Amino acid sequence: MTFEPRQKRNDLLVIALARGEQLATAAQLAGVSVRTVNRRLTLSDFRAEVQRTRSQLVDAAAGKISNTLDAAADCLKSLLGSESDAIRLSAARAMFEIAVRLKEVVELEGRLQAVEDRLNAEPA
Repeated sequence: MTFEPRQKRNDLLVIALARGEQLATAAQLAGVSVRTVNRRLTLSDFRAEVQRTRSQLVDAAAGKISNTLDAAADCLKSLLGSESDAIRLSAARAMFEIAVRLKEVVELEGRLQAVEDRLNAEPA
């Protein structure tokens, strides 16, 4: 095990755990023991840092995916014109399911915003 400054080992451990690595693997990648990993996981600040890092990773992945959504929608739309009934059905089904999920998300966001607005308007 090579010596790394404590903060660098901690950062490597946070990243490994945020990526979903098993405890033993995360420990090895960070150059610490599994016991150290378990001890750090008892600290709420450490767990919060893992969660923040995981959220950042998910946000970055979502950004990459969102850059391809137009092309994916165009692909599905073009498949609606396929000569194959099975392909047209699959494309139509996919578009319908996406539309329903999108509507649900938009409605939930609106409801959540209304709740947050009410909570923020109430005196503390």
